[in-house]
Amino acid sequence: MKYLLFYFLFNTLSHYEGNTPKVLSENDIHHVQCYNYTIKNGEVLKDSFLMVERRFNAEGHPLEISIYEKDGSVRSLYEYAYKQDSILMERKTYRGNRDSLVEIHEPIYNKKGQRTGSHNAHADGAPKLLNTATKYNRKGQVKKTIWREKGKSILQESYTYRLDGKLMTVQTKQKRADNFKIYYNHEGQRTHVYQLANKRKYLIQKLDYNEKGQLSETHSHTYRKMYIIGVGGNYILKKGDKISRTITYHSNGTIKEEQEYINKKLFAVKRYFYE
Repeated sequence: MKYLLFYFLFNTLSHYEGNTPKVLSENDIHHVQCYNYTIKNGEVLKDSFLMVERRFNAEGHPLEISIYEKDGSVRSLYEYAYKQDSILMERKTYRGNRDSLVEIHEPIYNKKGQRTGSHNAHADGAPKLLNTATKYNRKGQVKKTIWREKGKSILQESYTYRLDGKLMTVQTKQKRADNFKIYYNHEGQRTHVYQLANKRKYLIQKLDYNEKGQLSETHSHTYRKMYIIGVGGNYILKKGDKISRTITYHSNGTIKEEQEYINKKLFAVKRYFYE
C-alpha cells in the first residue's frame, strides 16, 4: 500500500483546489488562506483554524505552501523557485516552519523545455532513491512517466489522447499495489477514477463540473477499509463508505467554500480568503 498512498498524494498535490494559475494571476492574488471550520451536530460553528496557507508569484504559481496543525504549529512547508516565473527549478520540503530541510526536488528539462524527469535529494545532498523519468510521443505529448527506486521501475503512468490533442486517459502500472485508470472529458477535465484490483474495475471517484467548467462536486467510494491521516485529525473509512464534496465559487472564479460529507453527513467545511 506504500505506493498507492504515494500515488494519491502526488495526484492531490498536482491538482491544487481548482484555483488555477490563470484565475489567480488575472485577479492579482498572491496570498490564499484556507480555514477549516468546526462541525457540531451538523451545524457549522464560527470556530475555525488555519489549515493551509499559500503564497504565489505574479504568474499564479506557488512560492510557498504551509500546512498547519490544529494548534497553529506548522506541520510542513514547501518552498518553490522558478526560472522566468513559471518553469519550476527547485522545490524544498521542510519539516515544521523551516525547522529542518527534508528534501530537495529538482526537475530535469531537455533542450525543447520539456520536463524529462526529476532528481530528488535528502537535505545532506545524498541522492534519494526515488526519481522520475518522462517520455514524449512525436507530437510532444507526455507518453509515459516512470518512478524508479534503486534503478528499478516501481510505478508507471501511461497517457492517451483524443484526436484534438486533449488528454483522454491515464493508467498506472505497479506491482506492489492496486492500479488506477483515470478518464477525462472532451475539455481535458478529469471525470472518473477507477481502481483496478482483483481483476475487477471499481469506480472510486466521479467528478462533476458546472456550466463555467469549474469543478462543482466530487463523489468517492471506498472498497476497503482505509485509514486517513488528515490535517486536524485522523479517521477511518469503512468499506462501502461514500465521500462527497461540493464546491462554490466567487464571481471572479476563485473558490469560496468546500463542504465534505461522509455518508451524507457533513464532515468538514473549508473556506478560502484571498489577498
